Amino acid sequence: KVLLWDVLKTRGYSTSMFSSQNEAWSNMHLFYDSRSLDVMFDSRSDPSKSFVPVGDAGFKKWVEMTGVAGKLDDRMSAMAAMAWIKQQEAAGTPWMTVLNFQASHFPYQLPGGQRGPFQPDDFGLETSLTKWDHDRIATIRNAYFNAINYVDERIGEVVDQLIALNALNRTIIVVTGDHGE
Repeated sequence: KVLLWDVLKTRGYSTSMFSSQNEAWSNMHLFYDSRSLDVMFDSRSDPSKSFVPVGDAGFKKWVEMTGVAGKLDDRMSAMAAMAWIKQQEAAGTPWMTVLNFQASHFPYQLPGGQRGPFQPDDFGLETSLTKWDHDRIATIRNAYFNAINYVDERIGEVVDQLIALNALNRTIIVVTGDHGE
């Protein structure tokens, strides 16, 4: 496999990935493993601040069984990435980073019990990505919209820093999602 950081590292770039998930989940860390990746930050970087979304029984069982971290608040990953980007800009080093935010991943829970602007958004613990009641579609949609709103705010913080660093005009931003809801 050849990943983006493998190509850019050979061209003098500093490379990083900042992820709010535990990249050991399904052994993704093995896929990302490369000598070309300078920084790999995920929830294992600060397990004391990680959490397991309420109602995600399978993930909770895995975290308890393995004794490793859950997820991080996307704000923490964004802040770590922005600190790293600022260092690269100060040093005049070309850089690339991948940001993996998790609020928009089912069950769409905002960290710390925060409430989003779209209400009602509590669709119940018995709901899963594959098992849900049609009467709850609007509530599930609200929870998803709140999660996307939260992620959008984090992206906005990163863009604001790029503007402050006068780096936006030489930055490519690609936004993806892993489930595509």
